Amino acid sequence: MDMTYDGITATGATQAGVPSFMIAKTNHLTWAVTSALTDLSDLYREKLNEEKTQYFVDNEWKKLEVIHEKIPVKG
Repeated sequence: MDMTYDGITATGATQAGVPSFMIAKTNHLTWAVTSALTDLSDLYREKLNEEKTQYFVDNEWKKLEVIHEKIPVKG
């Protein structure tokens, strides 16, 4: 189905009874579901050392690996 609002068109699919797109795209954004099962939330609170070089997990400090990546954007 297609929906246009305020100059933005979304194209996608949904399921009966769901009042919004479950899988869709616009010119700027795409989203989808990876599972039809209900999942509430998975929230994690990170604890970093003062230098922000280690994180605390399972009662010990582990080295934080930082990866820098460039994401090219057209235009």
